[in-house]
Amino acid sequence: MANFREAYEAGLRAFDAVSHARGEVQELLREFAEQVHQASGGLISIGIGKNPVQALKQLLTDIAIVGAPPDSLKWTETSIYAARTDNGQQRELCHLTLGKLGYPVRLAYGKERVSCHDREALELALEELLKSPDTGGKYHSLLHASATSE
Repeated sequence: MANFREAYEAGLRAFDAVSHARGEVQELLREFAEQVHQASGGLISIGIGKNPVQALKQLLTDIAIVGAPPDSLKWTETSIYAARTDNGQQRELCHLTLGKLGYPVRLAYGKERVSCHDREALELALEELLKSPDTGGKYHSLLHASATSE
């Protein structure tokens, strides 16, 4: 005989685990953004979100399928951008995908594809992203861009 009470409780526990994992990822990304901003002397900020064209396409698709826009906190795919604070120039650093349960988190940049199954692995992957010559080149171009160029 089916045990619906047990299934109901398992669903609540699963939701709590996903919420915890996603909160942990968001907290780590905030730390990442704060430290990069500080390291650049306040010239570079980190943004997390989709490129505007991709975001619009996804929103229209979600509305067509579900009939309403999704909750913005429930993203599963996004990008991490670096932007110059004084002129808005930006460069995409990586593509990020959250697993259905929060983890694994997958990062894709250059030819790298990294799957992180916990916070520690995600911290290491974000450090490697920052150490990458491609990422260094993106920061370099932002740091040496004219404050007035668009």
